[in-house]
Amino acid sequence: METYEKDILKREITNEVREDLTRAAGKLITRRVLLALAVIMMELLLWAFITASVVKDASIGMGLTTCFMVCALRLLQVSLICWFNEK
Repeated sequence: METYEKDILKREITNEVREDLTRAAGKLITRRVLLALAVIMMELLLWAFITASVVKDASIGMGLTTCFMVCALRLLQVSLICWFNEK
């Protein structure tokens, strides 16, 4: 193989690798943005539950149900954050 053929082949391989890396990075960024938005929505939903339970005159059962829902939302939020850090 001639030197100029090797140079052309190197450029082609470099361009393909660059395109693959750009595509992979774009997917990763999109996934992380969506996960971050999901975590923010969970936080807003959590505070909506807390606000609704404080404003509303509720029984003990309703208070325990609200606490359970808040804990479940926190666990879901933690799992999303862990998943966010893995990617």
